[in-house]
Amino acid sequence: MKHLKFIFLMGLSISFMSCDSKVNLDLTDKRPVKSIKIGDATEAALIEQELDLEIKHISGNTLYFYSDDQNTLSKLKDIGYQISDENPKQISFRIVKLLSKDRTSLSTENNISISKELSRYNIKTMIREKDHWIIYGALSDLSTIKNMGYMMEDFNSEIFPRMVKITVLSRNDVQIVNKLGVDIHSVEMEGNYPVIYGQAYDYQIDSMRVSEYRVEKINESL
Repeated sequence: MKHLKFIFLMGLSISFMSCDSKVNLDLTDKRPVKSIKIGDATEAALIEQELDLEIKHISGNTLYFYSDDQNTLSKLKDIGYQISDENPKQISFRIVKLLSKDRTSLSTENNISISKELSRYNIKTMIREKDHWIIYGALSDLSTIKNMGYMMEDFNSEIFPRMVKITVLSRNDVQIVNKLGVDIHSVEMEGNYPVIYGQAYDYQIDSMRVSEYRVEKINESL
């Protein structure tokens, strides 16, 4: 009997271990990151060239860079830049596969409660499938939702946006859709309304539907 009980408990242990998150949310580069405000890409290029700055990335008017060199930091200060220390996990991003929450699978493509919860963090849902989602977010936010019971796996494959048909009210709406980052292939008039054909990820589709644009996934059921 004790032997059977041991086997049963071992089986449970293996079962729970198989559900553990198989995702690496460690920093690939653990050097400290700092930031400065810039005006445009030309300014960033000049700073990179003149000070031999190693740029991590640029977001809006913020330039993130690696540097422990006090001489470089002093030069930046001397020419008027205010340098800020950054949390690398808040500005390092990764794509992962979301499998479940609290060991309950994603039973529906449009799981509203999970979508609302993820929207509180800097996380974008690239693609929703019935048994998994592909999401993109800062390492800090991905670590937070992992601790909330979300199960994830590393994802190293290429992802493709969905082919979509978007009906909007005016030409001005076409510009709004473009600013959302939708890959616009063509715009045609159907009756009185512009119709956009292009490619979009699910978080972009969500934003367009909030704006009450009609979005149809081509060759897919809604």
